[in-house]
Amino acid sequence: MRQILQLCLIGLVSLSNCTRVNRIEHSKGKLVVIAQSNEHLAFPSIARLNTGELVCAFRRGKGHVSPDGNILLCRSADNGVTWSRPDTIISTPLDCRDASLVQLADGSLLFSFFQSRYDATGKIIGAVGVFTSQSTDGGRTWTAPQQIIINEYDWAAVSSKTLELPDGALLMPLYAGKAGSKKAALVAMSRDHGRTFNERYIVAFEANGNLDYQEPALLQLPDGRILCVLRTAGQGNFQYQSYSADGGKTWSKPERTSMQGQAAGLFLTKDNILVCAYRDFSPNGTSYALSYDLGLTYEHEHVIHAFGGDRAYPEIVPLSDGQLLCCYYEAEKGGSRICGYIFQISRPETPKGLEATVTNDGSVSLRWNAVPGVHYYKILREASDNAAGFARQDFAGKQIASSAENSFVDGNLQSGHAYRYQVAAIISSSELIKDSGAVSLPAQSRVLQVKGKAQAGQ
Repeated sequence: MRQILQLCLIGLVSLSNCTRVNRIEHSKGKLVVIAQSNEHLAFPSIARLNTGELVCAFRRGKGHVSPDGNILLCRSADNGVTWSRPDTIISTPLDCRDASLVQLADGSLLFSFFQSRYDATGKIIGAVGVFTSQSTDGGRTWTAPQQIIINEYDWAAVSSKTLELPDGALLMPLYAGKAGSKKAALVAMSRDHGRTFNERYIVAFEANGNLDYQEPALLQLPDGRILCVLRTAGQGNFQYQSYSADGGKTWSKPERTSMQGQAAGLFLTKDNILVCAYRDFSPNGTSYALSYDLGLTYEHEHVIHAFGGDRAYPEIVPLSDGQLLCCYYEAEKGGSRICGYIFQISRPETPKGLEATVTNDGSVSLRWNAVPGVHYYKILREASDNAAGFARQDFAGKQIASSAENSFVDGNLQSGHAYRYQVAAIISSSELIKDSGAVSLPAQSRVLQVKGKAQAGQ
């Protein structure tokens, strides 16, 4: 007697909101030159003004470490494609370094930098301290530099822009040290619009550990926490990070990230993709990594430009057309340049075109359109006594398998049951953020029904 196995299948397609891809799909970036010179240009900082104009500040000197450093600024009115000739905005008898530029909520510009001292032979002695200057006319004129007094340390430096909090307080990321001690990362807080920074809170310090914490960069997250990404000396030059949930006063224990680099530039897109650009070590150059879970995990790096010389210190700003601009520097013997990389980031597409076919051996063959940049696919399935029940309920299936390819064969089926499938594109190896959901219901699902017969035996 021949038994007939009848299968009824309904396929649904959805996108998981989970976080992290192996390789994000984005448009090919455009490289532009912001400034170039036969001298050493380095440490750029960029801001997009509320007028739409871009301003970029950077250091110019004879070398990476030289006593003649001053700060220049140039402008772009066409989304970073072309730039004006730079003007000098800060010049003192000391070496001015690491421009950090931010426009505050009231439209004024706050500029921070540090200065270093050298001996008579031109050998660097060390950092003198951190200074600020402000502008109320879009960076055309500036107040005289004012030093931030930090008596707790022998020296202090800054390399990343100040963060303005929703209540108007300002957090300036610093790193500092004492003779015979490891470096500490800290934040200095101002409650008077940057005139004084009298409150200071330690982000990371290991008195007896293996790490020096340097060059902190700050970013406020949608849930109100503040993320700090730290450069380290030791432990393979991996970047570490810490979070604050109380406005920068206390910080979590620094944890190592997967990013092997230095001098982070942080940016959060409108759909909460965290972009971390940095000086890369493998390969040498400037790279960025993305996080879809606010820094819990980072996908593999994307190289902006491979370059073995002196380089990086990137910062990112949004452009008026939805693209991003990452500025950084590259210097080699005979010349240097401040570079801009114009690019766009978007989430992977929703899986589409799911087809389910009953094979002769009683299995179900699933195929769907490949999603660029996907980490892997999750296959979910639910069963019912009949197909009519599926039309009256939400999908309630469970994961039965995962696949690195855009196809899967399900052979674990029972006679007389109806099955419904859902494929989720997973862009993270972590599903810790439940708000985003492991699987979201499809906004536009295409329901298809496949009926077939299979011979199960005599």
